[in-house]
Order: sequence, then structure tokens, then C-alpha cells
Amino acid sequence: MKRLIPIILLEAALPGSGRCPQRPQESMLYLGVVNYGANDSIDKADFQFRFLAPDSVERHFYMDTDNGHFTLQNRLKEGHRFAVTTRGDTIVDLRFVEGRATARRDSIASAVIPGKKTLTNLLKTAIAPMGRTLYVFGGAWNWQDNGGDANSTTIGVPPDWIDFFNSNDASYEYKNPDPTISYYPFLGYNEYHYCGADCSGFVGWTVYNTLHDQPGGQSYVMSSRIMAQTLADTYHLGTFSKDQDLMTGDIVSMPGHVYMVIGRCDDGSLLIAHSTVNHGQGSGPQLSAVSDDPNCEAAELARRYMARFPEWHVRYDTMVKDPAVYLDFASQPTYGHFTWSPDILPDPDGLKDKTPQEILEIIFQ
Repeated sequence: MKRLIPIILLEAALPGSGRCPQRPQESMLYLGVVNYGANDSIDKADFQFRFLAPDSVERHFYMDTDNGHFTLQNRLKEGHRFAVTTRGDTIVDLRFVEGRATARRDSIASAVIPGKKTLTNLLKTAIAPMGRTLYVFGGAWNWQDNGGDANSTTIGVPPDWIDFFNSNDASYEYKNPDPTISYYPFLGYNEYHYCGADCSGFVGWTVYNTLHDQPGGQSYVMSSRIMAQTLADTYHLGTFSKDQDLMTGDIVSMPGHVYMVIGRCDDGSLLIAHSTVNHGQGSGPQLSAVSDDPNCEAAELARRYMARFPEWHVRYDTMVKDPAVYLDFASQPTYGHFTWSPDILPDPDGLKDKTPQEILEIIFQ
């Protein structure tokens, strides 16, 4: 069964207006999309939404699409309470009722140094959500599925990610065969985008927190297949290449995935940071190896340093990925690696000249 994120709600008086044709605000618990798992994303403008009203009766509402921006829908979080304003059977406004469970985790942001533009801080930021974030397909993407959600431009590890990790255990599957109890968007839509991060959500959040110190700006979440080239050609943050000369901090686009390079070991194995699925389980952001040898140096380093996250480590094994797939830059023009411009992201600690183990010792300090 799905484990809804527990939250202690702060009650507040909700003012209403007797003069408007709309109903005054009511405090309602959001229960999810009607018929989740059976709705096709092409019909999401016509979705209905389940709320538990103050009289303990489940009520269903429509929502305005805001010309395709889905402003209200992007605020929804299952198991959370909202101050809801309705007109007939349509919600015209809703406001999240802040809760203690979220507020008390604000200190997690201290693990990230927002806006410090160095290669070291990029990698320190990348490890911040490890051990406390699960993989959710579409995680950190918005409702309209064309960019990042609010969590993708949150400064610090989003409390939603931590809550979801803590409310699940080793039995969590990112794609349950039964759509009624799954967090996977079987028909192209996932209302649980806020619960975790997929590969592009993780890299996009990491880039944002490295380049910015204020939340809510332009998200860097985009298709994994084009991220490396887009960061170079559209955002002008560095260069794009299809050669195999990967360097520390590079962002690599490959078939259906994107990852970040930590470094290459003496035996040729590659140590990477990415958000991925371990044998069907939604293990999320982690260190992995790219090698033909399951006992390569990169795999040993990944195992040793992921063990520093004991709650994660007891659930999941370190992954060793196939170089033929992870270094496939030839099959599509957008597959390749992005290298940061030193003017945008300098390397004052000389990480590019250090071994992967030396790099890990620095970024895990």
C-alpha cells in the first residue's frame, strides 16, 4: 500500500467572503486524482481531484488549467491539507497549509552551499540528497511535464523528498504492477512528482543549487537525452563533446539517462553520481560505477562511501553499469558530455587532477 507522507498540520482561521459567488475557503485534505492509474495524460485538463471535506465526506472537483500552466495542480501534494476556494464543482484557488513536519527540516538546506560556483560545491551539492531521496519517475518535473516543479528550484534538499524516503522502506518499488498502488505514471502522468527525483530531476536540482542562492528561478530540469548539449548550446555554461575524454563534473547525456562524472580510476572504471533504479527498487541518487568488472575500483569506492548513508545502504546494493550503454555517444546527435567553463565553475581545489578517492574525501568532508 502507498504510505502517505505524515504531516502535523497547523490549524488556522480561514477567512471567507460572503459576497463572492464562490464558496468561502475550507480546509480540506487532498486525497489524489480520481481514478489515478487509469487516466491518460492527454486528458489531464479534465481530471477530477479527491478532497476530504470538513464534514468527512469525500468530494470531487475540477481545476482550471490556467492556459496550460496548471498553476493550482502544481501545488497539490497527496496527504497534505489545503485551504480550498471553490465555485460550483471547480476549485478556483488553493493554499497549502504549512505543517511542522516540513518546517522542522529546513536545517537540511545547510548541507548545501547555494550559489557557490565551484566544481567542489557542485559535487558536494550532488551528494546532499543521497541517502535521503528515492527515485520517482518524473520526480522534480512539473504537472505539465515540460520542465521542473517547485522542488527542482528549492534551495537545499526538498523536505518532500526526505519525508517520502522516511515513510518508505526496502519494499518500495518505483513501478508497482498494480497502477492503483503505484507511484509510476502508467499513462504518462505522475501526481507524485514532488516525492523524489529521477535522473534529470536530480541533475537539474544539483545545477540549480550550485548556480543560485534563491529559490523559484528558471529550472534546469529537461529531457535527459538533451541536457548535456542544452547546458552548452542554450545556457552557454560550457562545451559539448562526443569524445570519451570525460572529466570531473561533466554531465553526460546517454540513451534515456543523464549522470554526473566524479572521476576515472586507475583501472579505467568510471565513478559517477546519478539518480537511478536498483533492480526495480527506487533507490534514487547514489554513487555508481561504469565498468565491465563488478569488482572494479569505482565500484569499491561507491560501496564504501554509500555505506556512509546507513538507512540507504541497508536497502540497496551498489550498481555497476555497462560501458556500452553509459558511454554510448554515437547513436544520437545529442548524446555526449558537457564540460563546465572554468569561468562559470572554477576548480580552485584542483579536483580534475585528483584521483576519485581524493575527490570523495574532499566532497564528503
